[in-house]
Amino acid sequence: MAIKLTLGNAKGGVGKTIISNLLAFGLAEKGYKVLLVDIDPQGNTSMISNLKFKLSEQQPYLIDGLFLKNLGPCVQQLKENLFLIAGDERTVELDKLLPAKNKVMYLRKYIEEIEDDFDFIFFDVPPTAYSVFLNNALGASDGFIVLTEAAKQSFDGISKLYNAAVAVQEKFNPSLDFLGVVINRREKDVANFGILEEMFQVSTDDMFFKTMIPARTRIGKYSEHGIYNFPKSVNSIKGYDKWDVEVKDCINELITELLERIGVEKLETVKSKI
Repeated sequence: MAIKLTLGNAKGGVGKTIISNLLAFGLAEKGYKVLLVDIDPQGNTSMISNLKFKLSEQQPYLIDGLFLKNLGPCVQQLKENLFLIAGDERTVELDKLLPAKNKVMYLRKYIEEIEDDFDFIFFDVPPTAYSVFLNNALGASDGFIVLTEAAKQSFDGISKLYNAAVAVQEKFNPSLDFLGVVINRREKDVANFGILEEMFQVSTDDMFFKTMIPARTRIGKYSEHGIYNFPKSVNSIKGYDKWDVEVKDCINELITELLERIGVEKLETVKSKI
């Protein structure tokens, strides 16, 4: 039984797709079998994956599998331990499939049919506090994480996504857990961050992950070149240069904290499958 996670924010442009992909990459390199599910009609995870792995043109996408009521054929392997169910603009047709009585738990039943093949499943969702895509991801998830930039306007989006997730938890998915807030693009601007610290007690409130992702040009470049696929110098080792290594080290710290927040019991259950 996989641990299923949604990473999101009501505000766009905070880096949720890239960070979701980096977490998936990092867990896969640690030996976990990880599935990315692209339920965003923009299809950003699929486009980024295609830059590095060249997706199969024969395999059905997410919306195809949902119409067929079988997601198994949609799963394509990107690399060792890393898999993807791709999505594109046709995902907007999801609403046509949803029953009037419950438009939140539709995706879950088809994820449950394939989840035993994986240790982790990440849902990449649109940047919104309400949509059938976000709601179905939350309905299928065990936990959710809010990703935010180190900026007040982005922090304002935390409560919007949190409230949307709580509504799904209370009405449809009581097992959905709030795992915390991850701060992305942490600037070296001490004064600016000091304001956020004063307003939100970032350093002392357990709601916030202690691992913060720094503002780095390289992370932004992954959307143009693919994850860890930036053109390297001839001196790079194993396809990673020092900028990639810095990113990987930070993501590994975040993964360690994520696994701690998931809990030892669940972690042992997952590891026992490897």
